[in-house]
Amino acid sequence: MNDIATEKEKEKAVELSLNGKFDEASIILRNVLERTPEDTDALLQLAHCNMQSGNLKEAQKLYKLVVRLEPNNLLAQKKLLVITSLLQKNLQKVKRNCGRIIPITYLIEEPGKAKIVRLSTIGKTEDISRLNIGEEVFLKIRKRKIEVRDADSNFVGYLPDDISKRLTELMNGECKYEAFIFVVDKNECKIFVREIKKAHAFSSVSSFPLDVSLLHEEEEEEEEEEDSLDLDSEDTIIHTEEDLTSSDRTKRKKTEEEEEEEEEEADYNEYEE
Repeated sequence: MNDIATEKEKEKAVELSLNGKFDEASIILRNVLERTPEDTDALLQLAHCNMQSGNLKEAQKLYKLVVRLEPNNLLAQKKLLVITSLLQKNLQKVKRNCGRIIPITYLIEEPGKAKIVRLSTIGKTEDISRLNIGEEVFLKIRKRKIEVRDADSNFVGYLPDDISKRLTELMNGECKYEAFIFVVDKNECKIFVREIKKAHAFSSVSSFPLDVSLLHEEEEEEEEEEDSLDLDSEDTIIHTEEDLTSSDRTKRKKTEEEEEEEEEEADYNEYEE
């Protein structure tokens, strides 16, 4: 089988993984690896499928193989650290319930209705590392904050305080939202939040308003520029009036001197006569 066909098989496996069909994706990837046993992309994908299905020891074996083939592969190195931690803490599960997964291309921001949000606090590394891009997560109100949890109720993180405060009011008013993983790393997690139902009482309220502070800063800058222009124009007028006054004085002085000279000349001529 040629390289093009192999690449299409791997793309199909990725698509199946994104939809949570890890067993079907694994079958395709094993077929690829039978023909090309050193295909690190296929090895990484298969390791991911095993990790998501709870087969941590098999995933560990595959990641170790990738590191042996590519000693500088950072992804495989990070995953090995996570798996080692999971095995040491005896947190392995038969199968992880990851819930609904949608393609990341569907996660598009929409002014006022959908926004990508960076979580202010994130959960345990072993839980975060098992999340999928595009995986559905759930918003739950807890006191004055909104927490994010996966389908297994593992804590993912908190929404920032300003967004938590706004959405708490809206959610208590029967507004509804859905959320999906957008970016995930051991030190960072971003989720995509979208409004799916707006209660009539909040029909005119934006779920994610624009950052008005930035607009105020722009307006202040524009006002400062206008004030500067006004001052420059006033200075120009003042200088012009001063220049004109000075010019008038010079002309007046010259006229007076000429008149005096003419009078003196007339007096002299009269004296001569």
